[in-house]
Parts: sequence; structure tokens; C-alpha cells
Amino acid sequence: MTDTNNNSGSGFNPIFTPTMTIGEVVDLYPEIRAWLPILSAKYKQLTNPVTFRIMSKIATLDTVAERGGFTTDELIGHLSDWVKQQDETK
Repeated sequence: MTDTNNNSGSGFNPIFTPTMTIGEVVDLYPEIRAWLPILSAKYKQLTNPVTFRIMSKIATLDTVAERGGFTTDELIGHLSDWVKQQDETK
């Protein structure tokens, strides 16, 4: 569900899609899991290992966005911005 997009020669940048699961995102960027509750307090439940294990396989970005009070495009934008910031600090 991911593809490469070489915008700046910095390497791999995922293209997040509404049907991508939160587990796929965390597989690509494990650190993003700790950042999600900062983005929205509603994502704090994803820090629970049992809850995350269940949700990681079924919760799409579309669903995660809705639960966090974002549109899907807003959430994808936030995720993409986070990835860009991480790339810039490397």
C-alpha cells in the first residue's frame, strides 16, 4: 500500500492512503506511535499494547482520522509533515 516518492533525494517517503492501516504506518515509522497522542488526545488509547495490536490490523487512516476529529486529508497531511520533519533531523 505504499509507494516511493523521491521529492528531495532524501530516500523513502511513504504515500499514505485512506485505506492504509495504522499498523502499516507504525511498521514504517515505529516512532510515530508515541507522537499520535500529541496530535490528538483521542489517540492515547493506541499506546495500550493490547488495544494497538487489535486496532493495528483493522483501523484504516480513514477511521483513525474520524476518531481523532480530523478529515482523512488532514490526518494524512499531519503524518506526511511528521515524516518530513524526521527526515530533516537525520
